[in-house]
Amino acid sequence: VLTNKKISDDLWYRNLVDVYEERFWQHWKDRLEKKDEAYSEFILDKIEKIIFYFDNKRYIDFFELFWDYDFKINKLDDRKNLKELIIWLKEIRQTWKVSDVFNYIYEKNILYKNDKITKFKNDLLEKIDDSELLDRQNKNKKFQENLFSLEYKEFIRFNEYIENKTPYSTQHWTKWAEYDNVLLVMDDSLWNMYNY
Repeated sequence: VLTNKKISDDLWYRNLVDVYEERFWQHWKDRLEKKDEAYSEFILDKIEKIIFYFDNKRYIDFFELFWDYDFKINKLDDRKNLKELIIWLKEIRQTWKVSDVFNYIYEKNILYKNDKITKFKNDLLEKIDDSELLDRQNKNKKFQENLFSLEYKEFIRFNEYIENKTPYSTQHWTKWAEYDNVLLVMDDSLWNMYNY
């Protein structure tokens, strides 16, 4: 029986799931998979898409991902510089921590914090008297700390999974003739009893 946690173990992004589950409990999947959280949205819809478009030479899509205040291209040397920065970004994603990747992106002025990340960071610094809001702020601080200590490649692996680039991909559109072996799991109406 495949579960989200079993898949995350097999695809080596379990720590990422654990960080989101600790912070968002039963809503962790929405926050991560549906990118309903500032960092997951920024990483998966911005950084990883930039890399994807760059690798696939989809330069129109690539440049559309940059906001007006991101990396500026005014001359040919700017394009060459951006290319070198992106090539290095591709490399460091494989071995660096999430915090290091963010620091690189910001220090090299490739991308700037979006509004959601800026608001999230500002909320962490806000002085709070209300105990319930203070508890939420502390949870968010711990979440950010845990997230930034992860290896960035867990996001890469997770992104491969949700983009259907793994053996666990769900291909609803297939007719099964494309594959030599297909496993069909049929529910026998009890959660732990299946026919294969």
